[in-house]
Amino acid sequence: MTDKHSDLTIHAAHELLKAKKISSVELTQDYLARIKAVDPQVRAIVTITAERALEQAKKSRRADCRRQSRAFNRCAVFA
Repeated sequence: MTDKHSDLTIHAAHELLKAKKISSVELTQDYLARIKAVDPQVRAIVTITAERALEQAKKSRRADCRRQSRAFNRCAVFA
């Protein structure tokens, strides 16, 4: 798995999600891959809840299919 979307700005990710060029699940998987690759060196994240993040992304995708969702329901930001 690659982290090809992990360098996107919030605005760029929003535009791709809105245009349905990526899914919330794909974006979440990319961020989790990036965290897995980088965090052992920087040790910036105390707890990674990958399963929960993916479940929330799936729920967001299902809500979007019902047209009840915004592009970003929740967004964790790491500086």
